[in-house]
Amino acid sequence: MNSDTDSTGRQYCILCQQQGRIWLQIGGRTMLRCPGCDFLWVKEGVSIAEDGKSIYESDTPIFLAEGNEAYYLDDTSAWSSQQKLDWVSGHICRGAELLDVGACFGHFLLAAKEKFHATGLEVSPVAAKWATENLGVSIRVGCVHELGGVSAQYDAITFWDVIEHLTDPLDAIDRIRESLSHNGFLFLSTPDAASFVATVLGRRWHY
Repeated sequence: MNSDTDSTGRQYCILCQQQGRIWLQIGGRTMLRCPGCDFLWVKEGVSIAEDGKSIYESDTPIFLAEGNEAYYLDDTSAWSSQQKLDWVSGHICRGAELLDVGACFGHFLLAAKEKFHATGLEVSPVAAKWATENLGVSIRVGCVHELGGVSAQYDAITFWDVIEHLTDPLDAIDRIRESLSHNGFLFLSTPDAASFVATVLGRRWHY
């Protein structure tokens, strides 16, 4: 995530405007932490691949690089999707309109379409193509910032581990709110640097 930047180049938290302090430096990138609310962000913003696209939109997206395909495509994806579906199903009715933003390879969509009219939005053309061809789910290539400006239409929008990858998370939430029906639900997950696991692992915490 990016923060606001003033004329001196210092960066400030987008939530409470306090100046970030260095929390971690690794791989030529700096993670800053807000001393007020503990919000974390990467100073340099989203990484750009050699083709000029983000590492998510590239022809060789990060999902399929550095061994990440084992994480995104193994059996745990189906198990995790079912856990998420159980949570969502406790709040919306069968047959509801659901949009999965950042649908990746479509595993959650595959589980969700058994109960809901589920469609996906994914920034990576490679991931979206794989999901369509291998899982038969309804998914289109696009970005969360393109939502809004149309009549609210979704009873639920899911946002699994996406918000921490965005340059402008506040705008993303605004676009989602505009796209939800009255009394619609937003379900999201994101890594928590204050979690037990993160506390125990410290600087070795993967996320």
